[in-house]
Amino acid sequence: MLIESMELENFKVFHGINRIAISSGPGNVVVVQGDNGRGKSTLMEAVFWCLYGKEKKHDRLVPTQYPSIVNNTARKEGNNFAKVKVVFEHDGKKFDIERTVRAKKAVPNPSRKSDFDEEMHFRVDGTDLGEDNSMLYDTFPEDVASFFFFDGETISRYAEAQENNRETVEKALGIPYIRQAREDIEKVRKEFEHDLRDVQSSPETEKIEADLKVLRGNAVEHVTHLNEQESQLECLNNDIRELQRNLEEFDDLRGIQQRIQELEEFSLELDKEEATMLTSEETFKAEVPWLVLGKFVRGAVETVGRVKEQAVQERIEQGRLLDQVEFMKDLKGSGICICGNQMDAEGLGHIDEVLEKLNGALGTIQVIETDRYSWTQSDLTTSMSKARSVEEEARNVHSLEAKRRYLDDNRSRVQKALERETESLRVHSAQNLREKEVFERLTQLTKDKAVVQSKLEEIRDILNITRRQVSELERQLEISFSKKSSASRGLLESIGRSNRALRAIDEIVDRSAEQKRAEIEMRSSKIYKSITNKPREFIGLSIDPLSFEVKVRAEGGDLVESKKLSDGERHVMALSFLGGLKDSTHEGTLIMDSPFGRLDQTHKTRLIEKIPELAQNVVLLVTDEDLRPDDWKSLSNVQRKFMLDHDQLQKYSKIQEVN
Repeated sequence: MLIESMELENFKVFHGINRIAISSGPGNVVVVQGDNGRGKSTLMEAVFWCLYGKEKKHDRLVPTQYPSIVNNTARKEGNNFAKVKVVFEHDGKKFDIERTVRAKKAVPNPSRKSDFDEEMHFRVDGTDLGEDNSMLYDTFPEDVASFFFFDGETISRYAEAQENNRETVEKALGIPYIRQAREDIEKVRKEFEHDLRDVQSSPETEKIEADLKVLRGNAVEHVTHLNEQESQLECLNNDIRELQRNLEEFDDLRGIQQRIQELEEFSLELDKEEATMLTSEETFKAEVPWLVLGKFVRGAVETVGRVKEQAVQERIEQGRLLDQVEFMKDLKGSGICICGNQMDAEGLGHIDEVLEKLNGALGTIQVIETDRYSWTQSDLTTSMSKARSVEEEARNVHSLEAKRRYLDDNRSRVQKALERETESLRVHSAQNLREKEVFERLTQLTKDKAVVQSKLEEIRDILNITRRQVSELERQLEISFSKKSSASRGLLESIGRSNRALRAIDEIVDRSAEQKRAEIEMRSSKIYKSITNKPREFIGLSIDPLSFEVKVRAEGGDLVESKKLSDGERHVMALSFLGGLKDSTHEGTLIMDSPFGRLDQTHKTRLIEKIPELAQNVVLLVTDEDLRPDDWKSLSNVQRKFMLDHDQLQKYSKIQEVN
C-alpha cells in the first residue's frame, strides 16, 4: 500500500482543506513536524477513518464518535461536515477512497450520530464502486493496518506486555479469517452429514455418530477449559508483574527470588525429562522380546517366501502340460494330422502314447495352495520390520543410561542450591516484614503459575488426543457410509473433501504461524542489531514458537528477558518487533508517530539512520524535540517536510509545506 496523497477537510483539529502529497521523486521520507496537540496523531486517525470508518483508540479501531469528528470552527461557521481522502497504489492499481460525514439539513444543532449522514466513494483505476470496499479488506485488512501505521503508544504496549504477541501475528497472517472459513466448512460438513443420515442409517453408523458426538462435546469442553486456564494464567502474570514492581527496591531479595524461581523451573524441566525417559525405558522393556524373536522371524519369512516361489513354478508347469493335453485331445478327435492327411491307426496310437506320458507328468505335480500363506508372510514381514526397529533402538540404550546419570546429578545439585538459597532468603527476609509478605505472595503465585502451566500442557495433550480420536471416528464413519447405496456417494465425497479441507486448514495455520515467526525473528533481529547501542553484547532477537514472546539473544546464545532490560532497551526491542511485522517485501508506506519515546541519543541516532530502509515510503510524525538540529544531520532521503501551524485564537491547525 503506497500512499500518494492525503487530504483532510474540517477533520477534527484541521480547518479547511489540508493536503499532504508524497511524490515518487528523490528521497522516501516525509516529515510532519508540530508541537503536541497540533494534530500529528489526528493525521493517522484520519487515514484509519477514511479506510475503515473507525477511529483508532488505544491501539484498537472503535466506532466513530459524533459530532467531535467535525472541526469546531467549521461548525460555528455553519459547515457541519468533514471529509478525508486517501489516494494510494497497490499491485499496479490506483485506489481513491473518499469518506464524508455531513449533518442532516433538518437538524440545526447536530449532537448525535443519528444527526449525521456518512458517505463513502471507493474508486479503483477511476471506476467508482460506491460504498463497496470489499476489495480494500481483501487487499489491506484493518487488522494489518496497525503494523503499517503505529505510534509511541503501540510501541510502549509491546515493550511492557507481550501476552497478545501470538494473536497479533495471527492477525497479520489473516488467520482469524482462516479460522472463520474453517467454521463455515465445519457447518457445511455437518449439513452433509445430516443429509447423509437421511439417506442411510444403521446401528453401526449410529454407534459411531454417538461416539463422535461425545468426543466433539469433550473437545469443546477441553477448549473451554483451556481458555479458562489461559485466562487464569494471564491474571497470574498480571499479579506477578505488579508484585515484581513492588520488589524493585529490594535488590538482594529479588535476586534470591529470581534464582529460586529459575531453580524451581529447572527442577520442573528435570521432572518432565525424567517422565519422558521413564516412558522410553518402559517402551524398550516391552519391546525386548522382539530382540529374541528377530532371528526366528527372519527364518520364517525366508521359508514362506521359498514355498510361495516353488508354488508359482509348479502352477506354471501344470498349465503348460494341461495346454499340451488339450491340444493332443483336439488333434485325436479331429482324425486329421497336422500335415492335413487322414490319420491312420498307427498315428492314433502315437497320440495315445503321448497323452499317457503327459498325464503321468501331471500326476507328479503337487500344487501347493498359496492362499493359506498369504497372510502369514505379510504378518511375518511386519514382525520382521518391528524386530529391526527394536534392534536399532537397542543400540541407543547407552543414551538412556547417560540421561539417567545427567538427571540424577542435576537433581542433586538443584536440591542443594535450593536449600542454600532458601536459607539465604530466610536471612534477608527478616529486614522488612512487608518485603517478606510480598515475596511470599510472589513465590506462591509463581508456584500457582507453574501449576496452571502444567494443567495447560495436560489439557492441550488431552485435546490433541481427542482430536485424533475424532479424526479416526470420522474415517470409520466414512468407511461405514461407503458400504451403503450409490445414492450417498456424492455426499460421502463432499464429507471427505470437507474433512480434508479442515485438516489442511489446521496444518496451514500451524505452518503459517511458524513460518511467519521465523521470518519476523530474522527481520526483527536485523533491525535490532542496526539500532542497539550494544551490537557486540546483543546479537539479535528470539521469538518463542508458542507464545511469540520476544527476548534479546546475547552473545553465546543466552536469552535475556525483557524485564531485565532498561526502558530504552525494551523500547528498541518493541520497535524492532513491530518493524519485523512489517511486510517483508519492503513495499508500501509506513507511518510512525513519535517513535523515539524512551530512547537515549545513541539509540535514537541509530534509529534515525535506519528509517529510510524501513519501507518504500516513510511518513514521520514528530515534534521539534523529537528531531533536533543535530538529528536532522543523521536523517537522510528526506523528500518533503510539513509543519503544523496552530491558530490558538481560533483553535485549529493547518498543514504547511516548508523547504
